[in-house]
Amino acid sequence: MDAYPDNRVFRVDRPMAEQTIGYSRILVAVTLESTIEPTRSLLESSNNHSQFEFLFIPAAWEHYVAGSMRAFNSSIANTITEHRAHSTNRYDAILLAQASMAYALAECQFDITVLSSPQSCLNYLEKQLE
Repeated sequence: MDAYPDNRVFRVDRPMAEQTIGYSRILVAVTLESTIEPTRSLLESSNNHSQFEFLFIPAAWEHYVAGSMRAFNSSIANTITEHRAHSTNRYDAILLAQASMAYALAECQFDITVLSSPQSCLNYLEKQLE
């Protein structure tokens, strides 16, 4: 069950989770291990048809804490690229689990969809205001 079942609480990452419905296999990148279970819970409560594979990128968070956003973003992009090159799995989408990871999109040159919570949430809110 999602950690926030009360509809009065809006999770910024819920629209992104709902977007996963259109994909069958999704690589979920995280930089904090504590993010894995809450993210898994949210994704599975939003979409029980897709397969989610988690990729933990611990070195990236060290760069974030040090204030080195360039190294943080590069670490994310490079680790995902390396993982995809060596994985036997083929993914339909990549999900950047933490809002802080959205800045890495500028460094990501992937041939599949990359989902991030800030953009997904803004798109959702824009539709709500129409």
